[in-house]
Amino acid sequence: MSDSLHVHTFGPEDAAPLLALHGITGHGGRYRRLAEHQLAGRRVLAPDLRGHGRSPRLPPWTLEQHAADLLAVLDAHRLDSVPVVGHSFGALVAIHLARLAPQRVRKLVLLDPAVSVRPADALAWAETPVKTCADRAEALATQRNDWPDAVDPELIEEEVDANWVPITRATAQANPEQDPAHQPDPHQTNPPQVTPAQGTHARPTQSPPAQSPRSTPPHATPPPAAPPQRPTPATLSQGNSPQDKPPPTSGGQPCSSLSAGGGGGRGARNLWMDSGDVDWRPRYCPAAVTTAWSEMCRATRLPPPGTPTLVVRALREAFVGPEFLQACKVELGADFTLVDLDSGHMVYLEEPDQVARLIDGFLE
Repeated sequence: MSDSLHVHTFGPEDAAPLLALHGITGHGGRYRRLAEHQLAGRRVLAPDLRGHGRSPRLPPWTLEQHAADLLAVLDAHRLDSVPVVGHSFGALVAIHLARLAPQRVRKLVLLDPAVSVRPADALAWAETPVKTCADRAEALATQRNDWPDAVDPELIEEEVDANWVPITRATAQANPEQDPAHQPDPHQTNPPQVTPAQGTHARPTQSPPAQSPRSTPPHATPPPAAPPQRPTPATLSQGNSPQDKPPPTSGGQPCSSLSAGGGGGRGARNLWMDSGDVDWRPRYCPAAVTTAWSEMCRATRLPPPGTPTLVVRALREAFVGPEFLQACKVELGADFTLVDLDSGHMVYLEEPDQVARLIDGFLE
């Protein structure tokens, strides 16, 4: 198996480059709309992180390894220094990249970074079973429930087509070691592949921020009759995880589920294959996601001094604690900028125009 990252590329080859990093359970293709519509004048490179999308599923899945993988992406594209945008867990990866190789990161844009996740909440989410659905319609309903703040309904269709895989049960049972990652990308052909280097394993030196109080950990499945609710900081257990929403439901009824170790199988290539012999599953490695939850509970690192950093905080969420912001102000001084948006966690999908204006203005 080739140990290489899948990279989504958008925009003119000679345009100013920008590295864009997704959060857990996601994929680089989620930046397609922002790149093609709002940031059309930039060359956006959006890799699938290790264990996600069409990138390798092999461990390790540590922040250090993700950062090393991204250095290989920059090397493969012959980029000496670039601005980096990171969302949620991807923002943590961006910080680690900047600390591993500060000369390679010109500026940081951290979109609602998952820097204040309580260990109890991370454990509850890590133990949540993998989503599986009976057919594409149920997958659409599940994704719609995960993203209730998504304004454009076409986003849901695009996400299911890009990140959900129909897997025949016979194939999954006969070939549990195979994964659904390597299927055609509906928006890209012949994507560049890069070979990541092995990461370092430096011990974090920053003390973890104090955690803001939250309600009980998220449940495995909401009550069957409960409609999707808009999450708030006071009701985190009924709202988002740092990447998506509560464990999914479809039409008020929970989807079927696998244990966290499931998710194998190559599956059929027809994305509209609805059959009683097919399960629909998202295209990520459950073990990588579980590890990411653990990584989010490590001592939070700060952007290195001298790195201009923009933090975009989603006011409907509680993933950016005041301790992190205060530490950034002290560490970065005039190089630190905070902007609050009245948005859910998926800020670049929910408020693409505002986010693009912030990115463009900050990078100029």
